[in-house]
Amino acid sequence: YVARCTMLPPVESSPSLIGLSGGQGPLAFLGIQSDATNSAQLFQQILSSRTVTEAVVEQVRAREWLKLQDRPDRAALETAVRILRGVTRFDVKEAGMLEITVRASTSWFASGAEDEIVRRRAAEIADAFVQQRDRVNREKNLSRAKQLRGYLERQLEDNLVTLRTLGDELTRFR
Repeated sequence: YVARCTMLPPVESSPSLIGLSGGQGPLAFLGIQSDATNSAQLFQQILSSRTVTEAVVEQVRAREWLKLQDRPDRAALETAVRILRGVTRFDVKEAGMLEITVRASTSWFASGAEDEIVRRRAAEIADAFVQQRDRVNREKNLSRAKQLRGYLERQLEDNLVTLRTLGDELTRFR
């Protein structure tokens, strides 16, 4: 069975900040590009990371259905991660679309119930990767917002200092 999810890259726009970056995207002045393909490739690498894969292993309780509970935690996790990576593929498609493909198979003479379990498991794994991508995206956006807020606070403080200095100089000049 194959479970496939195709996702659009996250949209990043903030019309009030376009003037700050010279029209290159709202966060270009922080060194952050907002190109759809770059974003999809970034998420492809993030989804392929061990951290995200381990989170998916925990979310779908892979150690249970892979029957790895009798192994030490680290060995069971390592095996589950290896198996999950073997059945999952991340591809960047046209226009920055990110596609997650999960392949799962049954034994040769599987019952209808086993077919249903494996089909649902493939879909559950694909959904878990989508949820992890959303979690990472929220964390990334929160981090960007903190950086942007820090930058704007520093700019405001610099402008207030400059304004006070100029006001003092104007008073002395008068």
